[in-house]
Amino acid sequence: LAFDSSGTPHITYYAADTGAVRHAWRDADGVWQIEDIDILENVVPGQLGARKITSLDFDSNDVLHVMYSDTHQIRYAIQSDAGWSIQVVYESEGFDLGQLVEFALDSAGKPHLVFFEIFSTAPFDGNIIYAIGE
Repeated sequence: LAFDSSGTPHITYYAADTGAVRHAWRDADGVWQIEDIDILENVVPGQLGARKITSLDFDSNDVLHVMYSDTHQIRYAIQSDAGWSIQVVYESEGFDLGQLVEFALDSAGKPHLVFFEIFSTAPFDGNIIYAIGE
């Protein structure tokens, strides 16, 4: 959940039935509007444990930024009048990602990202990775 400068609530989430990463916001009439940002193909919906596949924040110009994860990639989407600009910011080499992502923009607009890369599930082991974008 994040609020834009006018106080409008925005959420992002993963829709398991379609594979879509979605953005929803409440319009001036109090009606929730929903749009698809992207489609993820490598998600394990039945995986146990805490899950936070999407994370969102607004920059100082009120532009929405969203990061999200499947089992192999972290993607970064930036909203504009023309739609969503999407890029892969991390791709796992041989290990699954925990489908958990958290991020925030600092005062200079740089994204700070935290995610989990799994080495083993029995016993559960891996690395928490922290990265700063440019």
